[in-house]
Amino acid sequence: MQKIEFKIEDQLFKKIFNEIPDPASLWYRTDEGRIILAMTNQAALETSNGRISEFIGYSVEEFYLDNIQVIKTIIQVIGTGKNIRIELRIKLRTTGEWKWFLSDYVKVDNSYVLNIAKDITDRKNVEKALSESEERFRILVEQSPDGIGIIQDGVINFINKATVKMLRAKNETEIIGHSFTEFVQKDSFEEIKKYYLRVSSESTPQTIEIRFKTIVGKIFFVEIISKKIIYKGREAIQFIIRDITKRVATEIQLRNLTTRLRSLTTHIQTLVEEEKIKIAREIHDELAQALTGLKIDLTFLQEMSEENIDKNQIKIKIKSMIELIDTTIKTVRRISTELRPIILDKLGLIAAIEWLVEDIQKRTSIKFQCSLPKEVFTLDEKLSTALFRIFQESITNILRHSFATKVNISMLIENYCLHLKIRDNGIGIEQENIDNINSLGIFGMKERVRELKGSIKINGKKGMGTLVMIEIPLEKNQLKKGRKNDQHINCG
Repeated sequence: MQKIEFKIEDQLFKKIFNEIPDPASLWYRTDEGRIILAMTNQAALETSNGRISEFIGYSVEEFYLDNIQVIKTIIQVIGTGKNIRIELRIKLRTTGEWKWFLSDYVKVDNSYVLNIAKDITDRKNVEKALSESEERFRILVEQSPDGIGIIQDGVINFINKATVKMLRAKNETEIIGHSFTEFVQKDSFEEIKKYYLRVSSESTPQTIEIRFKTIVGKIFFVEIISKKIIYKGREAIQFIIRDITKRVATEIQLRNLTTRLRSLTTHIQTLVEEEKIKIAREIHDELAQALTGLKIDLTFLQEMSEENIDKNQIKIKIKSMIELIDTTIKTVRRISTELRPIILDKLGLIAAIEWLVEDIQKRTSIKFQCSLPKEVFTLDEKLSTALFRIFQESITNILRHSFATKVNISMLIENYCLHLKIRDNGIGIEQENIDNINSLGIFGMKERVRELKGSIKINGKKGMGTLVMIEIPLEKNQLKKGRKNDQHINCG
């Protein structure tokens, strides 16, 4: 290619041109209108390892080949006389590399355009990496199930979708620009102020659990983790909000359960001690008295044998002793039965329920109506005991609290599930008493049913009585079926 030589007489210009620290080039428009590379400075030579000089005299089209944007920019500067600064990605003719340049195009006079190109490739790579990192961060923030946001100058200026959803807002505009404390329950104001003073003074993340409220005023519990950051060149606070309402509710339930279990343990210990006292008193008052009577009678007989024997008196004493022994045997049986009905072990659950009902009817004016399967099944010992104690506790509650005159009891087994219903016509239990942690009898029933993997429902209506419904799933090895009999026992 024919090269054209140019004479630039201004030595000062040449000196200044060569001292420009960034690569610079001078473009010249010929009389024919061609724009060609006239000269380059020392920095351009060094950047291209001296190869740039090979292209002196090349037209702008030849030098930049397909980079239309550069060509148009140089033509525009010469044509309009307006200086242009632009960022360009250019493939270097000298090395074949693609690089980014911040290029200034300045019209020197009617024929010359000065181009100073600052290599910004490293900056662009950093910006690209930062942009990609920000995009990854944005995706993570938007996909986070926790609320994430930024507080700056005392107001919220960024939130993710989870925050919008958590606060029940229609969109972010209902939240951005508002004070963070607007969403804090009033009784937590002082606590949140102290918390953010701590966040501002500490370099590590700080955590707090408080009550929050939505746009519509619904209260819920949150855990907040905050840390001070630099956002858009200024200090800010980044926060993460996690809805812990379910966790708090579970913790409260666990605390209540622990309290109830402790109370139940104390209650059981009290009952055991009371039972021990009762048994000790009955042994002392009845058995000891009976044994003492027997001892006196035997002593009398012994003395009679040493003297003249009166057969009638001996017969009377022996009869009295037999009656006392009979009474003692009955007392022993009663004490033993109260501790654990022997009938439960020998004849099963149904017979034990019948025995308990008959015993209560003898001692009270309550009338019972029972509909029970007639010995068509036998349950294992553990299950029978648990069900009997549940039934016993339910009847005890009726005797103590209901003022009932009638009680209906029904039991049915279907598809390996035992259904037990106990209904009375008493005053009716109130819901607050069912839920009361001090209702230890009911709590004990619920715990026994839970251990059997069953369910229990207690419904009461004021003045209309109480209904207890229990369902217990049975395993095949727990249930032994006998001869099928559709007859039912009606006690009462």
